Amino acid sequence: MNYDTKDEKTVNIGNQDKLVFVFVMLEIILYISFLLLDLLSIASTFSNILKYSSICICLLFVSNRFFVCKSKSAGIMMSILIFTVIADTFLIFCISFEFGVGAFIIVQILYSIKIRCMHQDDCKKYMFEVFGVAFLWNLFILVMKNLNLLTPIVVIASLYFTIFTGNMIRVWIGIVRDKKRSFYESSFAMGLLFFYLCDINVGLKNISMIESLIPYLNRLLAVNFGFIIWLFYLPSQVILSLHSVIYCDE
Repeated sequence: MNYDTKDEKTVNIGNQDKLVFVFVMLEIILYISFLLLDLLSIASTFSNILKYSSICICLLFVSNRFFVCKSKSAGIMMSILIFTVIADTFLIFCISFEFGVGAFIIVQILYSIKIRCMHQDDCKKYMFEVFGVAFLWNLFILVMKNLNLLTPIVVIASLYFTIFTGNMIRVWIGIVRDKKRSFYESSFAMGLLFFYLCDINVGLKNISMIESLIPYLNRLLAVNFGFIIWLFYLPSQVILSLHSVIYCDE
């Protein structure tokens, strides 16, 4: 029996547990800090720095795990977080919505690949989703064009949201079909769900026409959407990062 190998594995597991603990505690501190700043409406620039730092830490956390286990799953998640950081750079500091959403489209395409690997989908199922997304996107574009509401950002954002919705459907179908992997799938699905809720609030924040279409949402639109967005966004990234690290070999 190779005791050295067993001891090495035990040490690696112990180090991973410590790293996970430090990661979670650091993210909690940052999370509480910027939410308090946003609630009090003070130090917005510092709050943005804390938010951006929290996402960068997710990238560093997953990257560290990838270089240890060299798994395909961790590699995809590291790529996802690289484009997430790029997207947040545009959205937080450059205020370039088009480029930010464009980067997030790449994020969702990578998530689609990750989900395909998790479910071991064949090519036919994957192509069915691709054509489904293309059909829904074109249908939405046609409706918006007829309403004279078609703009470049509407085109980009609708494509992003359609791909994301397709990913959500695939994940939850996978949970229902394969109950043996329910906890593994559920933790990933919860991370995506929080991400999805974040993006719904991003949409509400940016759809100014909704106020005239639905009068009794006036009060809702007065809500601090920036606060609600990050209330869901950071937990989603932390959960997805933890999932990638804990299930590195899946």
